[in-house]
Formats: sequence, structure tokens, C-alpha cells
Amino acid sequence: MELSQRRWARVGWWTLAFVVGLCVFAAPWSFGSVRVGNIDAPRYAASNLELNLLPPYWHSLPADDAARIDRVAASTAYVPGRVLGTDALGR
Repeated sequence: MELSQRRWARVGWWTLAFVVGLCVFAAPWSFGSVRVGNIDAPRYAASNLELNLLPPYWHSLPADDAARIDRVAASTAYVPGRVLGTDALGR
């Protein structure tokens, strides 16, 4: 029984180390800044209300949503990634 507990303890420590490592390596991207117009804004605060409530990238994109993205990208405004979609604030 002692060996089994040690094995699970090792798994727990490796899992914890993996999660901490992910947090450390993702921090520069998370706390980085993006260009919004003529200023740099923190990534978490950059929003574009024209691009709110977009679906995730794996979901089909309606033509009007694609037109919104193209219009905003042409104006050199911030276009957020769509990995998980965008929220009501366009982030």
C-alpha cells in the first residue's frame, strides 16, 4: 500500500509541476499588449465591440460575421483570436 501511495504522490507532484509550468510559460502572452489603433493596450483589456459574440474557430462562420471580421481587419483595429469564440465585450 505504501508503494501505491508514493506512486500517486509522484503523479500529483508531476501534475502540479506541469500546471505551474504552463502558467509560467503562458504569462508573457497573457500579460502582453496588443495594438489598438495608435496605442498599446493590455491583451485582457483590448476589446472590439464590433466583434462581440463570434463563434469558435471550429464552428462555421456565417457570411455576416466573416464580413465583420474583414471590415475590422481592413481598418487596422484589434481582431481577437477566435479559439474559444468572443464574449459580449469582443475579447
